[in-house]
Amino acid sequence: MDLVKGATRKTLIIYIHREDSPRIVIIERNNNECTIDEESLIKRIKGRVHEVGCGASEILTCRCFDAIAQNTPSNLMFVHYKQADTLQKMLAKYHCPHLVKKDLPIAENIANNKKKI
Repeated sequence: MDLVKGATRKTLIIYIHREDSPRIVIIERNNNECTIDEESLIKRIKGRVHEVGCGASEILTCRCFDAIAQNTPSNLMFVHYKQADTLQKMLAKYHCPHLVKKDLPIAENIANNKKKI
């Protein structure tokens, strides 16, 4: 919220997100229906482990959206994480053209050994 409130016309705020529903192992999928064991889900949420401990639920609160609505930052973008490389290339082309000649984008999956929830 402080970032949104203090943003100027020259500030670029980028929030990179991903849809995590397919990663949740406690969801059972049958044809067109999904079933979730409610007790297991609540236990995981209350335990605040992995991304549940610090993620969109901590950042994108109603107060944050209210701050966005009240301050209307002109340069706010929500980007899917799979577009981060494209965004990096675009920013480098404009702000750091000397980097575009190098091997961009630099992508590394540092969490590829993480267990699913």
